Amino acid sequence: MRQFPIAYFILVLLVSACGQPNNTSRQIQPVVTTAYTAQQRTPEIVMQPEFYATQDSLHFFLRFEDIQQAVEVAKSAAMLTFDVRSGQAERDPLLFQDSVILGKKLTDAEGQLYVQIALEKQYIKEPNVLHVRLWQKQGTQDQLGMKQKVALKVAMLRKNYLLTFAKDGKPVFKPYIRSTDKLQVRRFSESTDTMQIHRFASDFATALPPMSAKQPAALPKKVALDTLFAATNDTLQFSEEGLYVLAPGSGFSKAILVKAAAYPQLTTSKEMLEPLIYLTTSAERQKLLQATNTKKAIDEFWLGISENKAQARELIREFYLRVEAANRLYTSHKPGWATDQGMIYIIFGKPANISYAGANTTWVYRQSETSPNMRFVFTKKEDNFTENNYELVRRREYEESWYNTVAKWRAGITNL
Repeated sequence: MRQFPIAYFILVLLVSACGQPNNTSRQIQPVVTTAYTAQQRTPEIVMQPEFYATQDSLHFFLRFEDIQQAVEVAKSAAMLTFDVRSGQAERDPLLFQDSVILGKKLTDAEGQLYVQIALEKQYIKEPNVLHVRLWQKQGTQDQLGMKQKVALKVAMLRKNYLLTFAKDGKPVFKPYIRSTDKLQVRRFSESTDTMQIHRFASDFATALPPMSAKQPAALPKKVALDTLFAATNDTLQFSEEGLYVLAPGSGFSKAILVKAAAYPQLTTSKEMLEPLIYLTTSAERQKLLQATNTKKAIDEFWLGISENKAQARELIREFYLRVEAANRLYTSHKPGWATDQGMIYIIFGKPANISYAGANTTWVYRQSETSPNMRFVFTKKEDNFTENNYELVRRREYEESWYNTVAKWRAGITNL
């Protein structure tokens, strides 16, 4: 069963921080940390690709994870089908197709499924797209578990290395690692050159509201704080947090955000305070930032917008599960919760539908039978730091939906 370390941690804080009366505010009764039974969650399987090139092929490692932890993907996955088409749509001409029966399954250090496939060099070019489908065993039948796409670019053929974990040689799939992780660089060419690695500060701005008239500024041209060098099979450990860019300026660079040992979970009061920027007023935010006891201030905020202890528990649980999921899915040059996609995911939840068109990704939310669908369009931005930078196209008409949804959060409504 899914464990909820974030919710449990906050509930412990509610007991420890709110037990003493405060003469300047109403007395808040402690919340009892009784066992919490989670509601059944719908699977949300995502795919994370990693790759390297050899002389004639591009080799993919495709990692699959249910971020809701409702199913064990490594146990339920039955088959992977994939094809290459000359575009994003299913109707685009088919160039190649194949399948993998998932009998002997590979799992990473976290027990998640990953599958290896290879594509011939001739297919790796624009506008070709890799279409992937994961099928899961449900009783006696195979049912579609997820569909995902990967744009194929000529530049991919220049990436002749793979970043792996030193302890087991398995690929680093996610755009983040922990400061305790030890890594190695594996080469798939005869090159013996050392790899250059730049470290940058990761103090990038938090996402602006979707209706903001102020458009996000382009990513600043930062000066590297450090320059490191790594030879093939050297053991690396990035003990300092920050954004590390491997092989910068090479056309096949890879950015890794290095965070504390618990990331993507939040375990400190400072980490839990930061995402509250999406729910708080400026006055509330200022009060939280100036509080001498951050834990108590956070507890008082959640209890202050709740009608009772049970509602506070549900709000805490749902909000921080979404924050953790945003970190898993949308981390780029900054933590996932602080990105445009992370912001929308936290406030509005999982979109009902996702579509792709060129550099644009569109999320559709079905509000109600009487209200029109709401669409958020994210445009992929090319930069020197990450391949996972998607910027929201901000519009004034989002204002009503944003404030209404935030108001629901603050009224204790979590089934948004």
